[in-house]
Amino acid sequence: MRRSLLKAGLMILSLSLPMSRVAMAANITKPVLTVLAPTGMLDHAAVAEFEKIKNCYVKVEFFSNRSEVELKVKTNPRYWDVVIADEARLSRLVLGKSIRPFPEGRVKSEQPRKGTLEGFTKVNEGGRMFVALMADPLGIVWRSQTRAAKTAPDWNWLVNADLNPLWRSRIALPPDPRFQFLIALKAKKVAVGDLDVSTGKAGIAWLLEARKQAKADGSRLEWEFLSGRGVAAVAWMSDYMRMRRLVSGIEFAPPASGTFFERQGVALVADSLHEELSTDFIEFLAQRKEALAQFAGLIPLSTRTVLGSSVDGWTLFEDYVAFPSIIEAELTKAVAPSVRN
Repeated sequence: MRRSLLKAGLMILSLSLPMSRVAMAANITKPVLTVLAPTGMLDHAAVAEFEKIKNCYVKVEFFSNRSEVELKVKTNPRYWDVVIADEARLSRLVLGKSIRPFPEGRVKSEQPRKGTLEGFTKVNEGGRMFVALMADPLGIVWRSQTRAAKTAPDWNWLVNADLNPLWRSRIALPPDPRFQFLIALKAKKVAVGDLDVSTGKAGIAWLLEARKQAKADGSRLEWEFLSGRGVAAVAWMSDYMRMRRLVSGIEFAPPASGTFFERQGVALVADSLHEELSTDFIEFLAQRKEALAQFAGLIPLSTRTVLGSSVDGWTLFEDYVAFPSIIEAELTKAVAPSVRN
């Protein structure tokens, strides 16, 4: 009798174990998509909608420092499926073979319209490597109560202390002198392609005047504004949106005379383990570009005017620009021996 009961028990156990494994598998086989994105760039409601449609999980890891993107993707490539970042970093990831083209016939991009911020970079011809989602312009951020100038925001606010007296020696510039020089050229309305000795020296002169007012650290804007060391800064609009989480009473505007802009885009990581699902997610985001831009507080790519000014004066920012050797030498000499005054 005992042997019969024992035998029956073993049979029940042998049958229940496979069923338990099936039940466990049902819970753990729901695919998990891992996304790397800038802070505040993805709408949680949109992510939840995609999870419901595709019966999957989307794990989003946010970053606040742009320099983190390449390191994160390259050091752990099989962990990530989708990456959202500015086009300059996406382009470098393409050149480093960390991003792969979209599957044939998927993620179709429309032809860019003239007079808008749409377009393709050289490494993204036809939109095969990544999809641009929104524009991120460069501008000036300032403490509201410190503005005295009645005119529209202008790059010359950074060099003329009489316009906003409270900004004197409390302005933050980007720490890279080459970036500072590009801002100077934009302020002087000089295109990089038209740069010569005369316009180069004029740009350097403007830059040196701006640096006299730039005593705050441009690499840690929130801290400088909270401490009072800084009340105005050159910043990307996405930086301003991030700053608003900690710093109250600040405003932002791209200068009406023209500025630089970046496009934030989304791409498929080369070693993604979920190519089809990742591609579905990218197409899902591409169909919601306008809503995503509104959520992030950035500029839709279809935009033609911002604050009453045409975007025709906006130039796509390039991460590295080659200046004539004589200008390079003059710039190096002007900003030596340190990056900041």
